[in-house]
Parts: sequence; structure tokens; C-alpha cells
Amino acid sequence: MIRIIKEESRLDADVTSIEILSCFDNIGIDMNINKTFPKILIKQSLKFKFYTKVADTRKTNGDIPLDCDILFVCIGQRPYTKDLGLDSVGIKLNQLGRIEVDKNFQGTRKDIYIISDCIQGSM
Repeated sequence: MIRIIKEESRLDADVTSIEILSCFDNIGIDMNINKTFPKILIKQSLKFKFYTKVADTRKTNGDIPLDCDILFVCIGQRPYTKDLGLDSVGIKLNQLGRIEVDKNFQGTRKDIYIISDCIQGSM
């Protein structure tokens, strides 16, 4: 999604990204980058509304109106961890079906590295 809004912004479009979570939480990279990257994007005139849910796309006298000409909807990724046999090798899932990892992408087994849709954050 960030790629799309950056490109639209370069075309002088007024762009606001509405995220149900923060796309910068636990993205699996250095925490300094995690804190700096949003500031860089905001300096590039990108706007973000984190922890915000779009309830409707009709014109109303509702909560927080946001006029737009184009609406991109990205549905996100769900973890594909079902029936992989992870429990048989000692890897545990959280309540969302994702594998908890440390900063080195290691879960409960330190000899197995975990990435992609199985963990929290961007792929």
C-alpha cells in the first residue's frame, strides 16, 4: 500500500492512508527504522490515519468525512498456518494464528526462522 500512496503523491495527489492497525508496528526491521520511516513519509506530504476503521463509503453527515475521488481498498494478509504441522515441531501460534518471533525472526525454536504472512507486520 505504501508504494501506491507514494506514487500517487508524486503525481501531486492529496493522499491519505487509512489503516486499521499501524502499518509500522512490528514490521520486523530495526526499531530505529520503525520510528523514523513514518516521519520520512509524512515529510513527503503523505498522511496516515492509524487504528482507524472505514465504516462506510457513502456521503453522510457522519463521524469524520473524507472526500475522495479514488478509493483503493487493500484487504491485507491472513496467516496461512493451518495444517502445517507447526505444533509437531514445537512452534506455537498466537490467538490470531500467527507465529510470535523475536527481532531475528526466530520463534520458540531458535533453529527455525519465520517470515511472510506467518508473522505480524509487513511481508
